[in-house]
Amino acid sequence: MHTHDPARQRQAGAILAVVLVMMVVLAFLGIGLLTLSNATGYEAGTDVSALQAFWTAEAGLEQVKAIGVKRNKPYSMIPQTGSPSGFLYGSNALVGTTSKGSYAVDVLNAPGWTNANQALKKYIVVSRATSGGGEKQRVSVRASILNFAYFMHATEEEGSLVFASDAVIDGPVYTNDRLNISGTPRFLQMVWSAASSVSYSGGGTAAVFEGGLTLNAPRLNFTNIDHIAEIRTVAMSGGLNLTGNYRFKFNSDGSFTYVSTVAGSPTNTGYLSSLNGGDGAIYVDGDAYVEGIVNGTVSLAAEDAIFLSNDVTYASAQSPDPWQTNTFNPDAVNDTLGLIARNQVQIRGTNEITIHAAVMVAEDGGGFNAQSYNVAFGRPPINLYGALSQYARGTIGQPSSGRGFSKNYKFDTRFNSQAPPNYPYGTYSFTQWDQDGY
Repeated sequence: MHTHDPARQRQAGAILAVVLVMMVVLAFLGIGLLTLSNATGYEAGTDVSALQAFWTAEAGLEQVKAIGVKRNKPYSMIPQTGSPSGFLYGSNALVGTTSKGSYAVDVLNAPGWTNANQALKKYIVVSRATSGGGEKQRVSVRASILNFAYFMHATEEEGSLVFASDAVIDGPVYTNDRLNISGTPRFLQMVWSAASSVSYSGGGTAAVFEGGLTLNAPRLNFTNIDHIAEIRTVAMSGGLNLTGNYRFKFNSDGSFTYVSTVAGSPTNTGYLSSLNGGDGAIYVDGDAYVEGIVNGTVSLAAEDAIFLSNDVTYASAQSPDPWQTNTFNPDAVNDTLGLIARNQVQIRGTNEITIHAAVMVAEDGGGFNAQSYNVAFGRPPINLYGALSQYARGTIGQPSSGRGFSKNYKFDTRFNSQAPPNYPYGTYSFTQWDQDGY
């Protein structure tokens, strides 16, 4: 027989209540943990999706950069299937997909810069991407393609030649090789080298690079593209395309005469303004002998060599000339000349010579050199106003023995943004990478 115990009933009721409360608490805790788990999973999924969108955007950006470097042309000159403009330029210039999403890349003029009016092309490249999860990211980079005329000194190979204390280089310098510095030469503008170091001797230090020094720079494009052939293509369409060896004389009235070196050949006359609509291209399938006064704009390319025995100067830079720094105004010069040879540009004779031009030697055939550099004739100067690029540095003199020519070079500052027509491009530069909201 059971007896009624109120105390025991109250204790059982209290235990039941505690159990019920704990069950409710555990239920809410379980719901909370489930909610937190779902939220964490969603957040993780969102982060992964955003990361996928970021790398998809990067893929589009890197593809545009790689195409520019490989083709070595302004983006507006690189054909692109599927682009609304037909070129790798403009809105949605390149679209594509990866395994994680899709991208669309805009290649536009850099803000404040009009590419149509400049030889130096500047762009902003913006890549917009959407991941498979719907997240969006955008990355951008500033791009510019530098013309070979942009450099006072540019080389593929420096060899053992040294910049010594008597050298003052007043324009940009770019080399794919290691620079050799002895003493205290002065580099007044930016210097780029694809090498990882500089060779110093004779007390030389990095202080010589007054305009700054960049090592491990991208390589100049001397070798991947046939620059001479590209000018020939332009010359065949509205310019002047010649077979054989020719002598050219430019005249101050804007005309020029040219005659084959074959005995008895007639003398021909042309006008710079009639070549390629004024952006003239002349190609010679041989050697070219050049002199005179240039009134206009033209680039002359020779399949082999260009020989200079007499002055070749600009009509708009006669008096004052570029070395009269107190009175000379580079902005008043409106003539440009490009001299591009495959193997060599050679100074003939032993007299002082003045050259107004951007000079380029595209391959390793002697560089910019003097035929009589080993003759002791008082080291007359080569007065070069313009720019100089050469695959390998040629020899114009022997300073230690007092033989050959001396250098009196002055950079044409117009080439910071301008260049002779159809002049070859050297390299792309990419700066100011950025990531921002879509």
